[in-house]
Amino acid sequence: RATGVRQSAWSEKLVDVGGRRLYIKCSGETREDMPVVVMDAGMGNTSDVWSLVQPNVAQFTRVCSYDRAGLGKSDRAPKPHTSADIVSDLHDLLANAEINPPYVLIGHSLGGMNARLYSSKYANEVVGMVLVDSTHEDENDRMLALMPPGDIEEG
Repeated sequence: RATGVRQSAWSEKLVDVGGRRLYIKCSGETREDMPVVVMDAGMGNTSDVWSLVQPNVAQFTRVCSYDRAGLGKSDRAPKPHTSADIVSDLHDLLANAEINPPYVLIGHSLGGMNARLYSSKYANEVVGMVLVDSTHEDENDRMLALMPPGDIEEG
């Protein structure tokens, strides 16, 4: 991050990520001593889900939320998206929007799984995570293991 660089208090835009555009909205000031907070919503939710959280975080640092492909104001993806695709999109979005690391990722539900994958793939960019009722990749198998054998229908 360049020394002394400050971004405007509020911005929202569509950013090209390889022939498609993703919507991102940022608020707060970039600070030398604070990471940028990046928020990813749960499955089927848009960046609007963070509308009560984002202004509070913006009081002390730059904070951005975005709409994944096919949600809200973002363009659809050409094919069904995996978490790996979502993470790649987010990485491209942040780079193309010139939102520089370090990041603290906040992920709710599916967004939490995406945050964990992002931090493992781009570990040098992430300095922290907040997981809010995060989905785990083994969640369905773990839930089935808790059910009594007679309650599980073979299909």
